[in-house]
Amino acid sequence: MEKRFFLFLLLSLSILMGTQMIVNAIWPPPPRPEIAELLEDDPLAAEQGEPTRQSDAVDAAGDGGQEDPADGTLTPPGDQAAAEAAAAEAGEEAAGVQRVVLGSLDPASDVRMLIYFTNRGAAIERIVLNNPHYGDLDQSSGFLGFLGASDAADGGGCLVGVVGPGTPAATAGLEKKDVITAIDQVPILTADDLFAALGETQPGQEVVLKVLRGGKAIEPVAVTLARRQLQLIRPELGAQGLEVVPPGAHDQLSMLMTLEQIGDERLPPEKEEFEGVSLRESLWRITKSADREVEFRKSLSNKKLTVVKRYRLASVDAEATAGIAAAGYHLLMDIEIINEDAQSRPIAYRLDGPTGLPTEGWWWSNKFGRQWGGRRLRDVALHLQLDGPVLIDVSAIVDDAEEEGTQRIPLEEDGRKNLLAYAGVDAQYFAAVLLPQRSGAEQPLFASVEPRLVGDVPLDARRVQLSNVTCRLTSRPLIVAPGNEERMRQSFVLFAGPKVPDILAEYKPNAFPRRVTLEELIYFGWPIWGWFARPLSAVLHFFYGLVGNYGLAIVMLTVLVRLSMFPLSRKQALGAQKMQELQPEIKRISEKYKNDLEKRSKAIQEMYKKHNYNPLSGCLPLFIQLPIFIGLYRALMVDIELRQAPLISAAVRWCSNLAAPDMLWFWQPYVPEFLSSPAGWLGPYLNILPLFTVVLFIWQQKMFMPPPTDEQAAMQQKIMQYMMIFMGFLFFKVASGLCIYFIASSLWGVGERKLLPKSTVRPAQPAESGPAKSPAKELAKAASASGSPNPRRKKRKK
Repeated sequence: MEKRFFLFLLLSLSILMGTQMIVNAIWPPPPRPEIAELLEDDPLAAEQGEPTRQSDAVDAAGDGGQEDPADGTLTPPGDQAAAEAAAAEAGEEAAGVQRVVLGSLDPASDVRMLIYFTNRGAAIERIVLNNPHYGDLDQSSGFLGFLGASDAADGGGCLVGVVGPGTPAATAGLEKKDVITAIDQVPILTADDLFAALGETQPGQEVVLKVLRGGKAIEPVAVTLARRQLQLIRPELGAQGLEVVPPGAHDQLSMLMTLEQIGDERLPPEKEEFEGVSLRESLWRITKSADREVEFRKSLSNKKLTVVKRYRLASVDAEATAGIAAAGYHLLMDIEIINEDAQSRPIAYRLDGPTGLPTEGWWWSNKFGRQWGGRRLRDVALHLQLDGPVLIDVSAIVDDAEEEGTQRIPLEEDGRKNLLAYAGVDAQYFAAVLLPQRSGAEQPLFASVEPRLVGDVPLDARRVQLSNVTCRLTSRPLIVAPGNEERMRQSFVLFAGPKVPDILAEYKPNAFPRRVTLEELIYFGWPIWGWFARPLSAVLHFFYGLVGNYGLAIVMLTVLVRLSMFPLSRKQALGAQKMQELQPEIKRISEKYKNDLEKRSKAIQEMYKKHNYNPLSGCLPLFIQLPIFIGLYRALMVDIELRQAPLISAAVRWCSNLAAPDMLWFWQPYVPEFLSSPAGWLGPYLNILPLFTVVLFIWQQKMFMPPPTDEQAAMQQKIMQYMMIFMGFLFFKVASGLCIYFIASSLWGVGERKLLPKSTVRPAQPAESGPAKSPAKELAKAASASGSPNPRRKKRKK
């Protein structure tokens, strides 16, 4: 029977694999496009590509500006803003695309992040966290810095557009407008060549750059490369992060805005902007740039409006004021609209939130959501006064976009006003969220909030969770009087940081009817799981403070949990042991009354009563333990502290991230794609901790499972063993921290069973049994009964 069942499984698996290979051969999946192919097919990129002639530059600037590929960041002349304004009024060429950086990548600085802004749309291009604990998990090569790079005008190198403080490039002395022509004797002809060469390096490696400054070669620049830090917000195209950001050839950037209503004219939902209004893609003037603040201004002369967007970066040591946290993982954003007409007009605007949040771990992560089903990686998170917290998963947003539908949520309907506490994008361990600041009744309320798909959905359906999403806030119209003093103003706090409970608890919307904090972004599932998960997480962090290793802390937490449940688990183990010892008796009763179910049940119950055994006694411990075990599972899956926490050391690549699989060996080139692709059953790495876990599960099952009393019970036990193997397939990509918990818990269970007292139940005798009889006596008795002589006597006579 066992051979037949094993053969059945083998044939089923062979048929499944063969069918998949045939389908892939006949109907191969569409190849994932490269960035260059996407750029060629993008009409916006073709229309707004890098200009090469003066006429092209004027079109790209949108307001008479000139695109200057050599100008990658703000230059410091004092009267630049006034000169640009005069140039714009005269219809002359503006300064072109510029980048501004706020903050530093130095973890010893008094800020938490380095932010890259662009005057194209007055948008945020990147936010990079400087905490060493939040490194980039997807790329392990050496890091020079995000340089705002582009190809040099003469095709002879990589033009440096911006140098961020605290980056290796800044430490080595690189400057804006330098041209890198070689790295370690490898010639650099384009910006892509530079990043391809850096991809072959390692953190801590020293490289030598050949640099042109002002058209002349300078002394070679030695740079010690660093580890790449996490980009919490990044530019993307086709679900891939971009090092080089050509104008228009990317998904929309973060914090873009446009006007929703001007006077009696309203913008249709299917249109992005009014005719003659270009706030999302045109170039804004930079009117102020300081250490912690940058201001962009856009004049719409045809609409007699001026729009101002202002960003201010928070520092770590800032005090919390007006409900604004002191943790430093945020910046303040102000939007101002000035009415330059002679009469008052109703004005409303649209604001799109953050985009390009991390996709790390998309092929193994398990993010819990507030709705059933769906694929969750980058979800839109909201909190509404009447609805509470809402989490809209990315698969639902994609489905609505493909059906040309929308999940637009009106905030004022049938006389009900639904205040918005916050809106943003929530990832596995990080979030970027807007908190509107209310300072008075004159502030506009929002008319609606809407989750939005950004860019295209990946062609491979298994990668749909990689789709880029954001949220759109639409304000209610507000009557704006003429003049510079009567401007419309709205302030926001943009949180961009890790989902650490103590940090999230500091961020709360002001003037909201009830107390709400961003801590609710940490979601464990049903409330009962959170009741257990939160204290278990606190204990885990306490143990880490003692031993300094989260692998050991997980083992200590497992031991503590098993010790606290030892009376229950020991009672369960004793019950399982007694059930094993009673199996022969149960088998005897089953054979005796195999045709009378009522008598058989009565005899078994009497036998249980005789031996003081309750067959349901093992269910209560399981019922009590279940919330604890699930709570611990949820705690280990959600806790950001396990991210980038190694089991042994950061220098050992195996099991270097307890929030991810252990990744012993990259086997993708040697295993069929449907198994080893990132979206496949097993993933691109061989993981040994899940295999060890399954072996322990099978061993523990054999120890606790009573011996089979019949063929049907034996078959059921075989199926259970194969189900364990199947569970190994399902959990092959589970986080290594969870595997350590399962292994420690299983070893504890095995030890508990080994230390149980010996059996006290006597083996049952057959129903018709009597005293044991000697075979020789039985033989003699049979001979005398038949009249035959005793064969032993006969032999003696001879």
